[in-house]
Amino acid sequence: MKCGRLQFIILGCLLLVVGALRGQQLRVSTPPVPTYVRKFQSNKDIVRPSRLQVFALRMSGLPPNEDRTISNREQWDVNPTTHPRQFVIDSPHVVRPSSSLATSPALSAFGQALADPFASHELFMARPSAVITDSDNRILIADPLARAIHVYDLEANRYFRLQGGEGRRLQMPSGVAVDTNHNIYVTDLDLGMILVYTREGRFQRYIGSRATEGGIFYRPSSIAIDAVRGHIYVPDTPRHMVVVLDLKGNILTHIGRPDLLSLRLLQRDGGIREKGKTQLPTDVVIRDDKLFVLGRSTVQIFDLNGRLIHEFPVSNDYAEASGLAVDAESHIYISDGIRSLVRAYDSNGAYLYSFGQQGTKHGEFFHPRGLWVDGQNRLYVADSSNGRVQVFQLHLARQRSGTAISENRDQSGAAQ
Repeated sequence: MKCGRLQFIILGCLLLVVGALRGQQLRVSTPPVPTYVRKFQSNKDIVRPSRLQVFALRMSGLPPNEDRTISNREQWDVNPTTHPRQFVIDSPHVVRPSSSLATSPALSAFGQALADPFASHELFMARPSAVITDSDNRILIADPLARAIHVYDLEANRYFRLQGGEGRRLQMPSGVAVDTNHNIYVTDLDLGMILVYTREGRFQRYIGSRATEGGIFYRPSSIAIDAVRGHIYVPDTPRHMVVVLDLKGNILTHIGRPDLLSLRLLQRDGGIREKGKTQLPTDVVIRDDKLFVLGRSTVQIFDLNGRLIHEFPVSNDYAEASGLAVDAESHIYISDGIRSLVRAYDSNGAYLYSFGQQGTKHGEFFHPRGLWVDGQNRLYVADSSNGRVQVFQLHLARQRSGTAISENRDQSGAAQ
C-alpha cells in the first residue's frame, strides 16, 4: 500500500517537472515583445527631439511617453502656401519644379533646423492607413483623410507631402509602394486606380481605371511590389481577389477568386469559405518569394504564381483591420483595430503574443491599421485614429543569438 502511494507521488512529481520544462521551453521560444523606438506625427518629427526639447516638454507638463492630442482642424486644415517647400500640389494645373524639393544650401539640414523652431504651424497627419520604407531611408505614409502622402527623408533631414484634394489627381490614397527606381505607386480608393509619381513627387501616369468602366480595379485597398521581378500585387477587396500586374500596368493574373470576376457579384460576401479562395482581401506582403494575403478572417500564403501554400484562420474581429506585416523570420503581424493592439503569429499560424492597448501613450494605439517591417527589423504601425506612426524594434532570434545577417531586406525584398 505504501509502495503504491510512493509510486503515485513520484509519478506526480515527474509530471510536474515535465510540465515546468515544457512551459520554460515555450517561454524561451516566444520572441520578446517589441520595444518602442519613436513616432512620426508631424513634419517636425523628421529628427529626434534634442535633450533641450525633451526637457521643455517635461517642464510643460506633457508626459514624456505621451504625444500631444491633435484637433481635427490642425490635422488636415492647412494652407500649402504657408509651407511652399513642403507641399507638392498634385494638380494637372499646378506644376511645381522638382528643384524646389532638392537639397540645396537654402534647404540644408542646418538651415531647416534653425527655421523649424520658429514655424507657426506644424503639418500633422490625419488618419494614416499605410506605411512603408525604401532603401534610401525614407518613410512614406498614406493618409486618406488628409488626401496626402507624407514623405520623411531621414538622410536629407527633410519632409514633404504629396497633397491631393478637390480639383487634383490624388483623392483617397489607401496604399503606397516604391519600385527599384524609387518611383512612388499609390492606390486610390475613390479613383479605383494606381497613380505613379517620381521620387520627388512629380506625377508620371495612371495605371488602370474603375472596373465598372471596363478597367482593372474596383476599390484597390493596398499595394505591394516585388522588387526582384518587378510585379505589382493589388488586393481588390470587393471582388475578393489580388490583381497581379507588371510595372507598365499589364495584367498578368488574378489570385484568390478568379471565379468572381463578374461585377454582378460585387455585393456578395465571398460565399462559403473555400480553401485557396480569398474573402475581402485588405492587405498583401511580399517576403521570401511568398505572397501573404490578409482576408476577412484568414491569412493565406501563396507562392508568387498564385498556388496556395498554407492558410490559417484569425478572429472575425479583424474584419475592420487592414494591417499585415512579415519579418525576416516569417513571423506574421496583424493589426487588431477593434482591440487596439497588434498580434504576432509564427509562420504556421500559431499565436505568439500581442502588444498594445487603447490609448495615446507610446506603445498604445487607437484603431491601428497598416504595418511594415524594414530591413533593420523595425515594425512600423499606422496608429490611425491617433494620427501618427509608431516604430518598434523587433527582437528576433538571430539578433538575440548574435547571428550575423549578411544582407538586410525589408518586406518588399529590397536590400537596405
